[in-house]
Amino acid sequence: MTKGRTIRTPENRCAHCDYMLDSCTATEPLDSPSEGDLTVCINCGGFLEIRADWTTEALNPNTLTEIASEDPQLYAHLIEFQAVVRSTKKSRPTGSDKPCIQEGDRHE
Repeated sequence: MTKGRTIRTPENRCAHCDYMLDSCTATEPLDSPSEGDLTVCINCGGFLEIRADWTTEALNPNTLTEIASEDPQLYAHLIEFQAVVRSTKKSRPTGSDKPCIQEGDRHE
């Protein structure tokens, strides 16, 4: 997948906010998403991990801690993207979507 290219994925719900996800966009040149790749929900900014079938699951908080210590640049990139999503969310009209779920919250 080329940088910035959006591809369709199977419909699945964000584990943090229940938003229906159906695509992903690469921030780095990739052929396609792979199991274990990280993503950020475009609705709430929650961290997600890609499964083998291209659906997502909540990123384990321990994994995020490991990323912060082992790859600070990747961690900074994730936090930056999350901040962009959340700032965009705040600029939307009230009631346009579900409330933004904070990092670490999980939809059970």
